[in-house]
Amino acid sequence: MEVTEGSAKIRSAGPSDVEEDYALPIRAGVIPIQTQVGPLIPDRRNLDSVEISEHIANFQRNRGTG
Repeated sequence: MEVTEGSAKIRSAGPSDVEEDYALPIRAGVIPIQTQVGPLIPDRRNLDSVEISEHIANFQRNRGTG
């Protein structure tokens, strides 16, 4: 898909527009976008004695999946 022009509204509520715009042949709506923190993937060459640092473990607990 080639996009040559676009605009966006950033909001936490559902879609809403001015009444006159609903008569226009233009799609309105929401495209949900999420950023997720996934499981940690260690380098396979890490030394066995290297542990996950506390700040990374805290981040994972608070924002991540594991």
